[in-house]
Amino acid sequence: IHRFNPDGTVQDGRRDTYDQAFVLLALAWLHKAGGFDDARAWADRTLDFMDARLADRRHGGFVEDTSGSAPRRANPHMHMLEAMLAWYDATGETGFLDRAEAMVELFDARFFDAAAGTVREFFADDWTPLSDDPAHTAVEPGHHYEWAWLLLRFADRRSRPGLEDKARVLFATARAFGHHPATGAVADTMRPDGAGQSATARCWPQTEALKAAIALEKRGVSGATALRRQMIDVLFDHYLAQPVSGGWVDA
Repeated sequence: IHRFNPDGTVQDGRRDTYDQAFVLLALAWLHKAGGFDDARAWADRTLDFMDARLADRRHGGFVEDTSGSAPRRANPHMHMLEAMLAWYDATGETGFLDRAEAMVELFDARFFDAAAGTVREFFADDWTPLSDDPAHTAVEPGHHYEWAWLLLRFADRRSRPGLEDKARVLFATARAFGHHPATGAVADTMRPDGAGQSATARCWPQTEALKAAIALEKRGVSGATALRRQMIDVLFDHYLAQPVSGGWVDA
């Protein structure tokens, strides 16, 4: 379910694809860590539910939730890719890598805008990109970095022509246009042409930029080392420099 109260009663009973992806990611790490014997059974149960109630057999991918709410988003599928890679790493079973590849195929076919070098975020039911609202056409630099990191992780496990090049394109787009000039922080959103950065810059896009920079640095990509150093400075200067030990500020 989407949300519950402190006493365990249901507050919001939606079954959301984004939520299920994170359940699967957590279960993969529980399985890998050991000590929770039911992790695999719960993962299989969750995948069975998604296949039966959330999978879109006509257009591909998954619907947002069991109510069929719109618009459809790339983001839950990105996290499904992450979860399936985690399960593959935990088990070595190629079925999980096949499921991960289905998300990569959706990225190739629907999410990646090769002309702009960006990731589209919002879609109609048939995966037609939405363009009627500026909020629907905005792109997220943090997701560009996150997709780049995940695509490279997949490429390390199964060869797919052109995939690393696309990861590099997303990295370059976010690196060139996605950072606030004054602070170096990654903006939450921008327009596909790189203009119109949001004034806000949450913490999570900074960590995604750091992850992508480390992954691309290992591949010798120009600018990755400098970005890695920059993001460590940004995180400690603006997000971690506060009095609560082990805590952070979100923006």
